Amino acid sequence: MSNREKKVPSTLEVAALDLKSTYALSREQSLGTVGATTLTLAVTALKPLIGRQLLGPASFKQEAFLNIKSDIMRSLNGKKPFLGDHFLEGEPEEYTEQLLKGVREGDVEPLLDTNVGKLTQYVLTQLEKKQLPNENANQYFGDWLEAKIDNRKRIKERKILSASELDAIYSKEGREMDVQLVLAGTNLRTRSVLDYYIEGDDFGKYIRQLEALKYIIPNWEKGKIDIPREVLSVVDLDAETPVDDVKLNQNVFEWKWDTVADIMNKVKQGVYELEHYEKSAGTKASKKFLARHAIEVVNHGWQ
Repeated sequence: MSNREKKVPSTLEVAALDLKSTYALSREQSLGTVGATTLTLAVTALKPLIGRQLLGPASFKQEAFLNIKSDIMRSLNGKKPFLGDHFLEGEPEEYTEQLLKGVREGDVEPLLDTNVGKLTQYVLTQLEKKQLPNENANQYFGDWLEAKIDNRKRIKERKILSASELDAIYSKEGREMDVQLVLAGTNLRTRSVLDYYIEGDDFGKYIRQLEALKYIIPNWEKGKIDIPREVLSVVDLDAETPVDDVKLNQNVFEWKWDTVADIMNKVKQGVYELEHYEKSAGTKASKKFLARHAIEVVNHGWQ
């Protein structure tokens, strides 16, 4: 289906949905109706400036994707979506599966009666306009959605995965940043950052893997097991092992910090390239955006 045949929400409709999401977030923070309205107006007035500082060019288009991301993740985690989609709230897995199918096909018309569906149609259209020649940027969006579905399933089942299976999920999660980079209109992609360093390296995957390693213990309690099958089988642990036993296991401790050191070095190398290699792909704003993501993971929350 071509863009001309698609039903695509207008910029005004997308702006109204962003306003709705901002207001719902303000209400959730217990500000009350008046306080939420005041904060929503203030945030809306400052968004163009703040958005450009944090996200770079085309921050409005990126905000549309971030609103989708927020509601999908909230719903899969059992929380009420800010945009108020009843289908997404009531059947989050089924909805996300349908959304994934539409994203892979480049059209989510069956879900246009939902707000997330409308935003997704808008984002897909923008990705098609902004993608590089021979690039299928919709697949970045689809990969990210698929990773969220996979994570939801493995949490419910307390599923143990192999190292290669976990790598595949982390790689798909990293495509979220590529969606934003495409929307920003830059030629920078996460997979191009370390390509000169080791061909085939995936900067986006390393960022998400490092994040998983950071929260490995609290995630274990939730059922999200980020210790590979190969490691657990050697130390004779399984999915039902109490979290305190996992935390105190010396072999797991050593595996974790050895892996962190390895991935941390690659991420820091990528940040150095983004900050100092002027002739590499990407605009200054896009490099700053991607480096900020990595630095946040590297510098904060470790224990």
